[in-house]
Amino acid sequence: MPCFLGNLFRLSMVMNTAVLLIYAVSEAVYQYLTPITWLEHEWLTAGGWGLMLLSLGWIVIAQGQMGASWRIGIDHDTATPLITTGLFSRSRNPIFLGMIVSLLGIFLVIPNAITLLQFASTAMLLQVQVLLEENYLTLTHGNSYQAYSRQVRRWL
Repeated sequence: MPCFLGNLFRLSMVMNTAVLLIYAVSEAVYQYLTPITWLEHEWLTAGGWGLMLLSLGWIVIAQGQMGASWRIGIDHDTATPLITTGLFSRSRNPIFLGMIVSLLGIFLVIPNAITLLQFASTAMLLQVQVLLEENYLTLTHGNSYQAYSRQVRRWL
């Protein structure tokens, strides 16, 4: 399952890059991505840019706060300490939260069927990833993780 999720994340990033390139290069081809024109407002676009910038800073800070515990995916071979301070005292998954907010920002800047699908599908994929990680963290850290998860919400 984790390999499958990783492949879906990679596919999502490739699609995201393709949409951005199409948007930047060809308005004619972009029309095939089914733009949601009723969402094309300056204030929504500005809000989307704001969300992307905020989420970028949020993700960078959260990754820095993880320090040596930072991993992509679940590493069963390396035990790492449980991080519960900084942004992790507010959200058990601040990096994934930042990714979701970033994709919402992209959707608001470039509202079309593909960016909406990416936002929704990535949010669902991340929910599955979080459940897998919570299982792993419960096995690895036991009561410490259970106590932490009772004090800090999964997202915010």
